[in-house]
Amino acid sequence: MTLKDFDPNIDIGERDLRLLDRWIINLFRKLVLKATNAMDNYDFMTASTSIIDFTWHKLCDHYIEAVKYRVTMEGENISKRAAQYTLYNILLKILQLLSPFTPHIVEEIYHQLYVDKMPWKSITISEWPKIDEIDEKSIKEGDIIVSLIAAMRRIKHDLRIPLNQPVSSATIFTEKYLKLIRENLDDIKYTLKIEKIELKESGEGRYRVEEYPEISFNLT
Repeated sequence: MTLKDFDPNIDIGERDLRLLDRWIINLFRKLVLKATNAMDNYDFMTASTSIIDFTWHKLCDHYIEAVKYRVTMEGENISKRAAQYTLYNILLKILQLLSPFTPHIVEEIYHQLYVDKMPWKSITISEWPKIDEIDEKSIKEGDIIVSLIAAMRRIKHDLRIPLNQPVSSATIFTEKYLKLIRENLDDIKYTLKIEKIELKESGEGRYRVEEYPEISFNLT
């Protein structure tokens, strides 16, 4: 549904991608490397479980949740197109990786979404995904933003606030990651439906991000 108005021929460059787009793209590149090595060594269990882990815990749990507000934007917007571009290409390549394991359902999805736009009549004869250089910085910085969003979602749940219900305000305390968080504030704000976010370089919030204890926050 979120890709119905997407043109795969649209020109999306690296400059158009946001941090979380680059994060999931580079995590996928690492997945391709791991799955390819496993398949070359006939280690089908490692290959399949790594694909499942990425799809379930990285793409679905985090990336899709964080870009829902972007792909549902009205009208033409480069941020929306960048998210659609990322989803479109990542899903296609996941289908290519999954094709040896679940050929029938993957073929069905391919024909529903891609066959008219791709040179292959069947995904089973498509090329195995190739990887570019892996940007470890985007992964590291994306992990910080994803961990902050996940921590705030958990607290929102613990406070018995429905995830789709707006929150009046939040305050994030950090000195070390202040610039990074400020640059990605929209993804935090709109993913969590927070009406107003304040960043503070000093002080300490009631709740802390477990993976990055230098970041704490309050939700009200």
